[in-house]
Amino acid sequence: MYFNFACSNCGKTLKVREELAGRKAKCPYCRAAVTVPDQSSPETADAESGAAGAEPGGVSASGSAASGPAAGKTAGPAAGPALPQIAVVPKVGPPAMPSRPRTRARRGADRQKHATSDSDDGTNVNMLVTSLAGLGATVAFYVILLPLPSMYFRDLFYARGWVTVAEAFLMFWSIAILVFKSIKLRRQRESMLFDLLPESIARDITIDNVERFASTIRDLPVNPNSSFLVQRVLRGLEHFTVRRSASEVSTVLASQSELDSHAVGSSYSLLNVFIWAIPILGFIGTVQGLGTAVGSLGVQDTADIEGIKESLGAITGGLGVAFDTTLVALLMSLMLKFPASSLQKAEEDLLNWVDEYCNENLLKRLKDGGGEPMPEPHEIGKIIKRAIDLNLAEVVEHARKTVGLMAEQSQAAQQQLTQIVRDAADTAAGASLSLAEHLKLLHQAVENMNEVLGQLDGKQVVIQTAERPRRRWGWFGKREDVTD
Repeated sequence: MYFNFACSNCGKTLKVREELAGRKAKCPYCRAAVTVPDQSSPETADAESGAAGAEPGGVSASGSAASGPAAGKTAGPAAGPALPQIAVVPKVGPPAMPSRPRTRARRGADRQKHATSDSDDGTNVNMLVTSLAGLGATVAFYVILLPLPSMYFRDLFYARGWVTVAEAFLMFWSIAILVFKSIKLRRQRESMLFDLLPESIARDITIDNVERFASTIRDLPVNPNSSFLVQRVLRGLEHFTVRRSASEVSTVLASQSELDSHAVGSSYSLLNVFIWAIPILGFIGTVQGLGTAVGSLGVQDTADIEGIKESLGAITGGLGVAFDTTLVALLMSLMLKFPASSLQKAEEDLLNWVDEYCNENLLKRLKDGGGEPMPEPHEIGKIIKRAIDLNLAEVVEHARKTVGLMAEQSQAAQQQLTQIVRDAADTAAGASLSLAEHLKLLHQAVENMNEVLGQLDGKQVVIQTAERPRRRWGWFGKREDVTD
């Protein structure tokens, strides 16, 4: 959740998360350090009431212009009982021209707004600038060590060859990257205090007032390319102006969130390479020192004490280079890894805050109903009743036509059913007559059979069949008929 409060120095309205109540913050307008008040404090209540009652041009609902911190002080709860106000009519005269200091301040604000380049994207840093800063820090470091007496710490960087010089350069380059990124991260957090979508313009963001919100954001003293929040909200408003759909704006913001997350991750790629390369340089120094130590071994005359001492000195010197370069590299890598991980986590938390801000203060207020705000719950019943009253005659006529059509369809279906019943009755009658005729014929056939059986009573009927003569071949090839 977010709440508004007024800056104690410039009187501008700021928006902040509840978790930051009681902490120190820097005002993005006047750059003054302020303490975030509690949400239930009188100053917060005055700021919210002033923002709700102010018009887009900075004029309150009663017609008087807001006066910043002075107005907040007079509106406190300890102001005592309300006294009758005396209207003071100013003298009529020509409009006052802005004074010279105010004009310079405005020009200075515009110059500060456009100070960053258009290529400034989030928390990415310029590699050339950081490399020059790292080189300068390396040179300064060696200049500081130069007048010191010979000691172990000084010898680590002056008596161990080029490896420690390269390690120191990569370490200071990495430190320069972390410093520049931390500065940009601080500016990102300061931009989170802007009230980008003031409710003094409107509670809901519609097609009619979206351009006013976008103009308010463009007038802020910040470059949109240098702030994740300002850039994302401005792109959401511009997309809403073109597409006029809150769901598509949500999709665009989700894709932009993924792009910002990938951009933050890729901004640490070179730093991770340096953290990996420093120990590699230490191992290279180890191999170089061991090679020097092994090369110094040789067969010496046991009587030559000085030669033996020189050989042992070269061996120990090579071993010193081998182990010291690795030790310095591991310590540098360890010193860089913790702040780099902490800074990366802080940037990821910042992106999560940006996502939360867009969900709470942008997407919930987008209304894509053609500029018409959502009615209140107690007005919905009135709107429904008014719509019914206006369309009641049309609804009744439509219902009457529907009932007449249903009656016609029902009558036609009844006629079809009656015809089907008649056809079925005729078919059944014809079938019954045909069956009666068949039964009559069957009865007559049975009577005839009974009459024939009566005539044959006691008589024997013999049935003879004539046998057909058979043929066979004779002796001379003739066929003869033979009977039994």
